[in-house]
This record gives sequence, structure tokens and C-alpha cells, in this order.
Amino acid sequence: LPAIAADIGTQPLLSPAQLHGIDMPAMVVCGDRDPFVPVEQAAGLARQLPAGRLLIVPDCGHEVQARRPGLFNEALGSFYRATETVARQRAGEIAATPATAPGAAEAAATTATSPDDEPMMEGDLG
Repeated sequence: LPAIAADIGTQPLLSPAQLHGIDMPAMVVCGDRDPFVPVEQAAGLARQLPAGRLLIVPDCGHEVQARRPGLFNEALGSFYRATETVARQRAGEIAATPATAPGAAEAAATTATSPDDEPMMEGDLG
């Protein structure tokens, strides 16, 4: 834990303006007993994100995914389903943009699809 805390301490913080500029859905997760991210801080972060969601897991510390995997996976699945329309719209906008970066055409050609040729979100791959 000391190494993790030291690493986190060197990371630059995003300003409120930068947080407000995040234009995609995001889910902030913390446990109600998290020693690193107090609930108030997590709630404040979620409020600053234009499409922020907040999950507070009862009787849990910082390692929500490891300590309460069933609850976390259920919440994450719900989040993915709730944001699927936005993800599909963004994918369509990206696909409609002419490829300008080297290798962009090749990357676009390898987009994963479902059996009915629908684009899949990263969460759909597992």
C-alpha cells in the first residue's frame, strides 16, 4: 500500500474544468469504508462529471471489485446497458470521420462485431 499511495501522490489531478469536459458516461465506484477515497470525495467527483454515475458499496473498503465482485459486476453491467445508446452513437460518429491517422483504416477494419454484425462495446467481448 505505501508504494501505491506514493504513486498516486505523483499523479496530476484534473481540474474541475477538465472534469466537466469529459463527454462520455463514467462510473465512480467506492466502498463506504474506503480509506483512500472517502464517499464525499467520490460523490463530488461523480457530480463534476457531466454523465457521472456513483456506486457506493456498503461494508466495503477500496477494493470493491475484489471484495464484492458480484455486486460490482452487476452494477457495471447495468452501467454498460444504460450507456449502450451513447456508445453506439459515438462509434457511429467515429466511423463517419475520415481516417487521418496512420493505420486508422486498418484499425477500423478490425472492429469487433456480434453474430448479427452489430458493433460491440468492450464490455460485450467477455
